[in-house]
Amino acid sequence: MIDQLNGFLITKLGITISISQMLKSIYLLGMLAYVMVVDRHKFLVLLGFTLVVFLPILSNLLFYSKRIIFLYDDIAFVSKLLTFPVSYYFFISVAKKYPFIQDNIKRHANTFFFIILVALIFSLLGFGNSNYGQVGGAENEDGMSYGYKGYFIAGNELSALFVLLYAFFCYYLYKNFKSIFLVSGGLIIGLLAAGLIVTKTALAGYVVISIGTPFFIKYQESKSVFSYTKYDKKFLKIFIILPLFISVVLYSLFQERIEANISRIQYNIAKADELSSFLLSGRDNRVKNSVDLFVEKYAWYEKMFGTGWEYPKDRIKAEMLGIGTAELDYLDLLISNGIIGLLLVYGFWVVVLLKMTSAFLSKNRHSLISPALLGFTLLFFLSFISGHIMYSAMVGFYLGYFVTPLNMKKELILIA
Repeated sequence: MIDQLNGFLITKLGITISISQMLKSIYLLGMLAYVMVVDRHKFLVLLGFTLVVFLPILSNLLFYSKRIIFLYDDIAFVSKLLTFPVSYYFFISVAKKYPFIQDNIKRHANTFFFIILVALIFSLLGFGNSNYGQVGGAENEDGMSYGYKGYFIAGNELSALFVLLYAFFCYYLYKNFKSIFLVSGGLIIGLLAAGLIVTKTALAGYVVISIGTPFFIKYQESKSVFSYTKYDKKFLKIFIILPLFISVVLYSLFQERIEANISRIQYNIAKADELSSFLLSGRDNRVKNSVDLFVEKYAWYEKMFGTGWEYPKDRIKAEMLGIGTAELDYLDLLISNGIIGLLLVYGFWVVVLLKMTSAFLSKNRHSLISPALLGFTLLFFLSFISGHIMYSAMVGFYLGYFVTPLNMKKELILIA
């Protein structure tokens, strides 16, 4: 809700002070302080992580005085990089000390999912911004707005958060409702949210989660994905009947918008020379600019440690007449934090992913490890074709909270 208020103040009232950023900074410092008090080992890990991602800023302060003008934006970017590791260790520490926190995870995930859905619907009605088009939700030249994000500032971050929350919502849906019609209704709600956001991250996440969740549940309950039971027959019926039902309902309600989005996708495919160009949403030039900057213009130490967040963006705009960063996480991290920073950030995600996989395969796993692992894995791989996942404060905070089940024993009581 604070992100919504912050976006409204910025886009509608022109107030540039980010209350969301201020609040998240307080959260970040508070979580760091808590980890320092309760677990010195985890704090030392976070301290080392912080020093590495701060290296470009320290380098600019010591050796490049002209880059000091980028100091505030660079610190803001580093704080985004730190949000997930700090949140992760904070919530792990809290969950171990106060195990009852596990009872709230499912409820919170579903609540946040519906908060986003309501924001998207209000955006459709004119109270919010569009993902593609002019700022403030204005329609494009063809009279149609493409994608919505409420008053959230970054559509990519909202898409990533949707993937995470929908994994929990879909898990709850399959586990708690036996009626095909109720499950179908829930899947339609998910499709409505993904269709309103209309980014490839949201749409791909919706498809993979909707299809993959039953297999995760089946493995969790029987450790056999391939045995055929009544359980499988129910979902087979759903996947046969549901696409036709959804198509008829949504097409009858949103015919004009569906046809406009289909035309837009066809245009993008026709414009793209290769599949990779389509997957990158036409970021080919951005990718080329980032690669050229790193390979041809960076000194060896800049390649190793980076130059900060704002300086490479400014240099690409000035020397290459480009827009800025590639909007692909791995390339953005490479030119901002160098090889060392890139390996550190992705290495941390890989370690968490391996721990979650190990917890999922263990006998004494928490049931919520299934949606946590599915959502986390999707976000990890989506970061290679999207941006604002690895360095999103909004996503990082909730990600740290929702992956805590991997460190919990099998729950005693689950509150729906």
